[in-house]
Amino acid sequence: MSLIDSGVAASLTLKQRREYRAWAFPAALAEQTHVPFLSTDNPERWITTAGYHLYEYYASSSLPDLDIDEIPGDKLAEFQRAVR
Repeated sequence: MSLIDSGVAASLTLKQRREYRAWAFPAALAEQTHVPFLSTDNPERWITTAGYHLYEYYASSSLPDLDIDEIPGDKLAEFQRAVR
């Protein structure tokens, strides 16, 4: 699993960090009392390169209506490998 470059992570807006976290992870991981908590203060610790590329690919056209059943198997498998 390759985490996103710290320079790239630093360039992400707070909105982008929140949107990616909401897209990629269960909502509980955004709660400060949850362990683990994925803080928007340090996205370089939890955003993977492959995961963010997949998010960008789908966010460009279909993020609001994204249905996991519509993600091609190779892309889903790539994302699953990246977050393990």
